[in-house]
This record gives sequence, structure tokens and C-alpha cells, in this order.
Amino acid sequence: MGIAIMCSGGDCAGMNPAIKKFVDYSFDLGRKPYLIYDGLEGLIDGNIKEATYGDVAGIVHDGGTKIRSSRSKRFFDIKYREQALKNLTDRGIDKLVVLGGDGSFRAMNQFYNDFKIKFIGVPSTIDNDIFGTDYCLGVDTALNIIRDAIDDIR
Repeated sequence: MGIAIMCSGGDCAGMNPAIKKFVDYSFDLGRKPYLIYDGLEGLIDGNIKEATYGDVAGIVHDGGTKIRSSRSKRFFDIKYREQALKNLTDRGIDKLVVLGGDGSFRAMNQFYNDFKIKFIGVPSTIDNDIFGTDYCLGVDTALNIIRDAIDDIR
């Protein structure tokens, strides 16, 4: 069975290295990795591609996310979650890795409750406001940019 990764909500620093490691590790485990482009909207619309090493080569030092991200109001309508499920099952994907924040994890929790699709949430938000998490991807870069801006003002 396959495993897919997507970014949901706002993007942040650290997402591209996480995506690359996901693809590398999936191949190491003998799993077929997939990339979901455009977050929840891409999941609904079937914007899902089997990953290759070439897809993630050289992305570690790029900011944001190569696979893009989105928020989605449609996802909270059951008919669109059903479409998202079909897009996954048609490709043999039974697990998701989701890089995002609290809204992304609420959406995935609803998806799990509906269809029992297992997911792992990787806290990825400059807000650093995920309950039970000390550190989120993106926080260090955001704080350093703020510090540099304050130093420049002086």
C-alpha cells in the first residue's frame, strides 16, 4: 500500500526538507510514496502524483513547500471528503503524512473519524500553537526573521 504526504494551511520553513526525508524514507522501507499537491484542495481534486527521487532533489534549501499548500472549506462537506477518499483508494494509498497546523489536524481528525484513514501530523506552523508540542517546523526561522527585523530597526 502507498503512503502520501501533503502540506495544509500556511506554508513555513522546514516543509521541503520534511518532504524530501519522507520520500527517501518511504523508498528505504519499500513503500510507494505519493505527493499530494495543493493540500486539501489537491486531495479533493486528485492532484496526487507518485514521487520519485527527482521530485525532491535539491529542494532542501528552498523555502516554503514544493508541493504547495491550501486551506479548504470544501473538505468539511462530506461529499468532498468522500471524493478525497476515492482519490486515495484508487491509488492504493492507505496512510497520510500531513504537515500543517491545528486546522489541518482538525480536518484530518474528521477524515479519520469518517473513514479510518490513518495519518501522522507533523506540526508545521510559525504560530507554534499545537497543543502538546514544544516545537513546530517554521518557528525558528520566523523568530530569527523577527529578531533580525528588530535589530535592523535599531
